[in-house]
Amino acid sequence: MTDMKSKILLTCLLIISLGINTGAIIVLMKQARSQKDVQYGWRCSAMRGDYHLSQDQAEVLEKSRLEMVDRTAGIRNELRAHRQALLDLYRRDTVPEPMLDSLLALLVIDQVSLEKEVFRHMCDVRNQLDPAQREILYRQVTEELCPAMEAGCMNECQEQNK
Repeated sequence: MTDMKSKILLTCLLIISLGINTGAIIVLMKQARSQKDVQYGWRCSAMRGDYHLSQDQAEVLEKSRLEMVDRTAGIRNELRAHRQALLDLYRRDTVPEPMLDSLLALLVIDQVSLEKEVFRHMCDVRNQLDPAQREILYRQVTEELCPAMEAGCMNECQEQNK
């Protein structure tokens, strides 16, 4: 039974991790889709406006974002392939436990690698901002990344952020 609890916990952690990744990307690209000058990234007028960025800051942050995207391309491709393999496994009538364990282990390794890169990038972003801009970032990250799960984590997260 403990093995099953571990797998359930691991699956929940993967889902939370996916949410954190998605939230980080949303933070970086929020409102950018509707802009006509630059459609995405830190040079987008909406991102510059939300954070009150100078042109120099926007250029440095955009370069950092593109470097992070390049660094994580391989990891993201591996994650996609492993998630597809997990879906293929799900479609089977029976799921061999060793195969599931192996696939979940690969997913965890890839997800941790991606989380680490995104976290490092977020630290790089933070280090380019002045104190007022950091407060905007912290507030936005807190709002976007707070895990909204049905298991009661949302209330707990909201309490921690008061």
